[in-house]
Amino acid sequence: MDQDSQDYGDASFVEEFLAAQEQPASHTVTVLTNICSQLYQVIANALSNVKEKAETLEVTIDTWISGLALLCQHGRYDWTNFLQYGGEWERLRSINSKTSRIWCPYILTRLLTADSAAYFQGQNHFISAWFEGIIEPNLSRQHNLTSILLNVGDNSLILENTMFVKNSAGIYDISSEELFEARPALIIRGRIPCVTNF
Repeated sequence: MDQDSQDYGDASFVEEFLAAQEQPASHTVTVLTNICSQLYQVIANALSNVKEKAETLEVTIDTWISGLALLCQHGRYDWTNFLQYGGEWERLRSINSKTSRIWCPYILTRLLTADSAAYFQGQNHFISAWFEGIIEPNLSRQHNLTSILLNVGDNSLILENTMFVKNSAGIYDISSEELFEARPALIIRGRIPCVTNF
């Protein structure tokens, strides 16, 4: 790993930073917000760059989402703002480069891993981004988003004629090969293999 990836490496430093602060909470929130803003800019620049190193981008996204999740947990940020038009997600998505189309599913997967409640603050955004992603030639990150979307609903998703089955642990764990094989039928259907309650 190069020096840049080490600078943004372990996302646990954000939690350690918050725990170590003796200053008023508002100052800590301001510092964390500034860190997240800087990480967002690094990510936006990287998504515009076709030669960005995957390791660097992955740890930067992980750290950024971890910071935003901490702000959400403390009531200083809201996933609705992140997902809405003009929010960070929509601005990243609108870059619409080859790199952004590969990495946007990873961003949403990390978001839902950090805070699955975010799904219920923007179902339309998640489903729309999922469908846009399955038509891409590279599904290397899309299958994880597919799995987490099918698992996160906790009975809020009504599976109808699903093409995927749960594993022995009772969860969806879709491989990239399974998604690739199912993709033509999913595209013909024009929707995720389930009906959502909006």
